[in-house]
Amino acid sequence: MSDQSILWGHAIHFWDVWGVRMMLVGAVLAFLALAASLFSSFVLYRVAGNAQTELETKTLALGKELEGQRTLTAEANARAIEAQLALEKFRAPRTLDDAKFAMLVEKLKPFAGQLVIVGSYKDVAESANFAKRLEAAFVAAGWKLADPYFPGLAAGTGGVIVRTDPRNADAPRTAAEALAKALSDLEIPAIAPKDDIADALFLFGGDRANQVSVEVGTKY
Repeated sequence: MSDQSILWGHAIHFWDVWGVRMMLVGAVLAFLALAASLFSSFVLYRVAGNAQTELETKTLALGKELEGQRTLTAEANARAIEAQLALEKFRAPRTLDDAKFAMLVEKLKPFAGQLVIVGSYKDVAESANFAKRLEAAFVAAGWKLADPYFPGLAAGTGGVIVRTDPRNADAPRTAAEALAKALSDLEIPAIAPKDDIADALFLFGGDRANQVSVEVGTKY
């Protein structure tokens, strides 16, 4: 009888050898599985890192684009508000608040005693009201209002036109130019054209040679 035990038809030594072999194979397989797991983890880590970097880059670019859009929107809103204010200013009737009224009076005082006549479109409230405000300034500055008769303005008269008789280039002309400049400085369009003899027809009143004629046409 053999002195070695038998298991499943083979000696115990046989199974010991194969057992060790199987353990080694298992260890190798386990190592390979671990290596594969580590490699896949590394690959996934790199993929995730690249994806994160790409996401951050896109997020940064999108943030800059949104910031640019916000800037453009803010600029557009500012331009719209500016345009709205300009439109309101354009539509607003001409007037002289107390401060501007006082400034105009001071500019006209050096010509106190100057004869002046004011005409406007009587049926246009904006024109008529501003003409009355100018008359008040003339009185406050010591100018003399001429005969109030004024037959009306020629069709299409716009702004403020300050006229003098072109045959007289003395004091009335200097006063007219000062008036036109003072109004322009107050952002009220006004001109004092150097009229030729034909334009003297636009002068009204009895003392044309010595008076300043102010035509208050429509604002625009």
